[in-house]
Amino acid sequence: MLRQDSTSLIQLINFMREKRPEVYRHSIRVAMLAERIATEMNLEVYEKENLLRGCFLHDLGKIMLPLDVLEQAAPLTPHQWKIIRLHPQVGADILHNISDFEEPIIEVILHHHERWDGQGYPHGLREKNIPLLARICSVADAFDAMMCVRPYRQSLPLEQVRRELWRNRAIQFDPVITCLTLELFESDTSYFGFIQER
Repeated sequence: MLRQDSTSLIQLINFMREKRPEVYRHSIRVAMLAERIATEMNLEVYEKENLLRGCFLHDLGKIMLPLDVLEQAAPLTPHQWKIIRLHPQVGADILHNISDFEEPIIEVILHHHERWDGQGYPHGLREKNIPLLARICSVADAFDAMMCVRPYRQSLPLEQVRRELWRNRAIQFDPVITCLTLELFESDTSYFGFIQER
C-alpha cells in the first residue's frame, strides 16, 4: 500500500536532485547505510520507513542556503557557520508545511545534528532525549560525510573514519549505535563498494 506521503517525498527528492545533486547523492547513501543499521537493530518496518524518509530528506534545508557558503573551500566564518546550522530547522519547517509527513520523519531532519553530549544543534538535546531515528541518521551522515570529498578537504581513509567514529562514541554519537555500526563494517563491506562507485 502506497503511503500518503509518497508523492510529496518523491517530489522533494527530485527537487533536491535538480537543485543540489551532491546533497541528493549524499542523502541516498545515508539512507542506504541507515537502513542497514536499522535492520541490525531489528526496528519495526514502519520505523525503518520513517527513518529512510527522514534520511532521504535530512539535508533538505541546505537547498535554501546560499550555494557559495555550501561550496566554500576556505574555513567558514562564524556568521557562515550560523547559516549552515540553520539547515535542520529550515528542512523541518518545509516539511511542517506539508501535512503528509509524520512527526518522526520531521524529527530526523530537525535533530540529526544533535550530539550525545548535548553540544549539538539546534536544541542541544542529549543522550536518549534525541529521537532514536535521528541518532541513527547522525552516525550514517557522519560516516558518509567523512568518506566523501568535500570542498574543504579530500575524503578520509576508511581506517581514519573508523577511528573517528570510535573516538566520538558517547561524545557525538549514541555509543550503542556507533559500536553496532562499526561491527557491521567489519562483517559486511558491500557498502564501501557502493561508496567507491559513486
